[in-house]
Amino acid sequence: METERLNISLLLDCYGGLLTGKQRCYLELYYNEDLSFAEISEITGVSRPGVFNMIDRSRKKLSEFERKTGIAARIEALRAELAAAGRGNTPYLLNEVSNGV
Repeated sequence: METERLNISLLLDCYGGLLTGKQRCYLELYYNEDLSFAEISEITGVSRPGVFNMIDRSRKKLSEFERKTGIAARIEALRAELAAAGRGNTPYLLNEVSNGV
């Protein structure tokens, strides 16, 4: 489950701008803020099944974006290569990769 959370958080960082504000908000609350469906339901005024459906559809959209573009996988591969290189400026380079430079 933790691996899925990290993966969705990475995809959200990469593709969150392609989602609607509502989709992004629900995913951030669930995956980044670690709120339950019931807690998100209480905050948003949407039923618990409605929250589940929104998160499920939004998660599938992120996965579809990644399947089509592979950007997040390329970023992670670059990070792994840089970390393996063991250069003194690896943290700087990792930040550059994360910022799209």
